[in-house]
Amino acid sequence: MPRLVHTLIWQRHEPPGSEYFGLWRDGEGWQLRGTVVLPLDGVPARIRYGIICDAQWRTQAVHVALRTGAEEQALHLTADPAGNWKRGGEPLPVIQGCVDIDLEITPATNTLPIRRLDLAPGSSADVTAAWLRFPTLDLEPLEQTYQRTGDTCYRYSSPGFSADLEVGDLGLISRYAGLWECVGRHRENPR
Repeated sequence: MPRLVHTLIWQRHEPPGSEYFGLWRDGEGWQLRGTVVLPLDGVPARIRYGIICDAQWRTQAVHVALRTGAEEQALHLTADPAGNWKRGGEPLPVIQGCVDIDLEITPATNTLPIRRLDLAPGSSADVTAAWLRFPTLDLEPLEQTYQRTGDTCYRYSSPGFSADLEVGDLGLISRYAGLWECVGRHRENPR
């Protein structure tokens, strides 16, 4: 049975929004669950997501439910450790080989490569993530670089974009420069 480990509230600066996030321990693996509220193309939206990872922080399953106005969309993806992705049982060759999911609307998914790579300060690594765009729920590969610039600091970059990230407990984002900031956190008591 999954056990809640950590909860956070992130506030988005532009466009304004917020997210309630929970990190769950699931046997040897992890679950990331969040609810994001923000405008998408000017329309109020609520996004609920769940991501299941193995012990090495590799994405195994993703579920997203997007509500904009009266319209609701859902997406369910699965992936094996080699990065073979499926949507509704159908292979997704466009993101073949990607180990991480990157949901465009949350800082939570930056935790996946941060934890999986476990970089030493001063080192960097390139990854290609399966990038999920909102509100279209389109998927595409996104080349990314994570450079650990200090004990709790990273430089994230992708084509045409870069940002400094600060992390707290368990590699969870405390500040995503210019976009997100943690405004509340609680680490659950271990049992």
